[in-house]
Amino acid sequence: MANDPQRLKALSNAIAVVGVGETDYASDYPASRAGKPTTDHIGFGIRAFKAALNDAGLRREDIDGVIACSVPLGRLVELLGIEPRFSASSFDPATAYMVAIDAIRNGLAESIALIKSLNYRTAGTQFGGPQAMGADNLYYVYYRPWGFTSQGAFDSVVVQRYIELYGLTHRQLGMVAVAERAWARMNPLAIMQRPMTLDDYLRYPFVAEPLRVPDYCLINDGGTCLIVTSVERARTMARHPTVTVKGLGWGEENAAINQLRPKLHFSRIQMRQAGEQCYEVAGIGPKDIDGFYYYDNFTGELFYILENYGYCREGEAANFIETMGIGPGGKFPVNTSGGMISESYMQGWNAQAEMVRQLRGDAGPRQIPNCRHTHYISNTVARATSMILERDSD
Repeated sequence: MANDPQRLKALSNAIAVVGVGETDYASDYPASRAGKPTTDHIGFGIRAFKAALNDAGLRREDIDGVIACSVPLGRLVELLGIEPRFSASSFDPATAYMVAIDAIRNGLAESIALIKSLNYRTAGTQFGGPQAMGADNLYYVYYRPWGFTSQGAFDSVVVQRYIELYGLTHRQLGMVAVAERAWARMNPLAIMQRPMTLDDYLRYPFVAEPLRVPDYCLINDGGTCLIVTSVERARTMARHPTVTVKGLGWGEENAAINQLRPKLHFSRIQMRQAGEQCYEVAGIGPKDIDGFYYYDNFTGELFYILENYGYCREGEAANFIETMGIGPGGKFPVNTSGGMISESYMQGWNAQAEMVRQLRGDAGPRQIPNCRHTHYISNTVARATSMILERDSD
């Protein structure tokens, strides 16, 4: 059954982000690596919540909804010291936004805190091998029947095929990691502050060829919080420029993905569905986007993501990136906080915070000039989500 365009339009500009808070990823990282974290899993979320409250100019009592994103909901709400009228759990930002839109529009809550926190570094979480997180579900996460032992190993095969089909070079692949590192060095919250050139990148060893160490996301502890409310209420607050959720899209391709069928080509049904739906809801498209953000668990995904979401034709992403420039000073800024490669692995939530700051004009030396629209994409195996945020013109 096809989506109803008119009903989907109701998602556009229904909520606004009025508060943003993050923990200090850079200062927390050495302590967590040493096994002496500054707080626990939920504590990182609470720190981010307090920072978001302060950013929004709200009191704890003003929050009547909570969406816990990979955080134990009951314990989190208890420690926050609030009794919400609405609560839910989620994982990715698009799902959380959709849930928040329904709750606010239907009168279940007025101001909702979306709280994401994790302590993967302290907990020693592994994403490969027999002790990998989700090892009981290997058919989905690591494609065990084909011999892959980690998501990175699986992704390396996809990138290698792209190299063979379209002539992507190792230097071109390295452009992504180098650009994100350059952005991170302009962000005091970012973990990776060491300079990195393309030659530096090429000296790193392969983890799973053609992916090198800098092509992999970080593993760290941290927390992020966004506070959302209705657009009408946000406009009365006047503390920051109003940032709205302009477009949302969703796509899935479960059976084919799990059987590796789409890996023979790079035109992905779920990404195209998510993109088309998001553009339809928002009423704008790639040419209108000022800042681009994606779930960068591995750098190589950027090439075919750009192609599937209409920024360039298939096989032309490397040329697009080289021509436009994705780092500081470029015409097509990508993951301007440093992303999960160089800022913090927050499973896409740090990108949400950065997008809001860019749209407000609060990003300091990494500010995108005249930033009006930002686009975020998550492509996690068989599911793709897409969202566009907008600086309100009213």
